[in-house]
Amino acid sequence: MAIHVVPTDFLTVQDAINFASPGDSIQLLDGTFDGFVVPNNKPRLKIFGEGIGESIIAGAPLGSFGIIVLADRTSIQGLTVQGFALGGVQINSDSNILKDIESVLNMGINTEGFELNGQNNLCIRCTSRQNDFGMTINSGEHNFIYQCIMQNNEFGFFSVSNNNKLISSEIKENNSFGIILLAFTTLFGSSSLRNGAIGIFVIFNNNTIIENIVWDNDTGIQLFFFGENVIDSNIVRKNDINGGIFVSAITMDNVIRFNKLKLNEPFDLISANINNIFDGNRCESSNPPGLCI
Repeated sequence: MAIHVVPTDFLTVQDAINFASPGDSIQLLDGTFDGFVVPNNKPRLKIFGEGIGESIIAGAPLGSFGIIVLADRTSIQGLTVQGFALGGVQINSDSNILKDIESVLNMGINTEGFELNGQNNLCIRCTSRQNDFGMTINSGEHNFIYQCIMQNNEFGFFSVSNNNKLISSEIKENNSFGIILLAFTTLFGSSSLRNGAIGIFVIFNNNTIIENIVWDNDTGIQLFFFGENVIDSNIVRKNDINGGIFVSAITMDNVIRFNKLKLNEPFDLISANINNIFDGNRCESSNPPGLCI
């Protein structure tokens, strides 16, 4: 295994990748570099920069993603990715690690700061700002997002596929929805703050939402369709259009328990379907009455 330094050994990251053998490391010094692709015949590469704002991926190939990963078990860390028309970082493989990466100002139509299309990928301390979507998980399962920030995007976090986890992350000040979940996703210890629409929008079923802070959105948590979700021990305050937790008429068999709600308008808890379990929620108002303790 060898270490290849850009721009000392190779002028571009892509040249270093093309020369490297599987398992090699590529170091980016301070500077601005073109985008790159990790092809599927180069697994186990480690690509690392000097840090956010120091090693910057910006520029050609125009009209593409800044980084595309096709190989499994790639590790990328310590970079800023910015200004690409299709998106910042696209992962189309499995078991990769993204750490300490900022993806910013990728502002085409439906552009993502981070787009995950594989499984068993790990994102640690990644930041997405001023993109269309902060982060989407479009396909693949068992992706783990930890201590990430999605801020000032149009949409914050969107999990389309199942069995993913968003843990200890901040989704805040996005223009529209903060967090959108389809099914079988775990959301734990995170915050959804001051987003322009719904803080946490649960579309389908079997999601687990525990010990999160949902504050100052238009609507706090909304359960929309199907059911069997668990909403447990969240703090939900100052959401001011459709209440703190809103349960629609077409979702049932949800468990909504031990949440703390306050100062939500028009009610802390709203349920249009009685076929749900409400237990131990500390709140000041509900519709229908009687859902609070």
